[in-house]
Amino acid sequence: MTEISDHKTSGSDHETSGSDHNNNKRNRVVYIGNLSSPDRSTLLNLLRFYGPVRKLWLAKCGTFGFVWFSSATDAHMAKTRLNGAKVGDKKIIVNWADKQD
Repeated sequence: MTEISDHKTSGSDHETSGSDHNNNKRNRVVYIGNLSSPDRSTLLNLLRFYGPVRKLWLAKCGTFGFVWFSSATDAHMAKTRLNGAKVGDKKIIVNWADKQD
């Protein structure tokens, strides 16, 4: 199990409002799968493009993990833009970590 915590606030120029969507913590966590054992720093740099990453947890096998973003807006943007994107030699899967209403 690999866990990386990062509390930097750089990397996002997205403003977030005080809406319920942005304050709902579960909307800030995404599942990322179908990874081909990525370099952690490369993966973090990719994720930070969409906003500050609070925490990255990767399974020991390195093929999936969970990402905690600072805001729901950033998590939504990463989910929308990265799902199906080619990273390394595979198309990754990015979904909400749990079922959304």
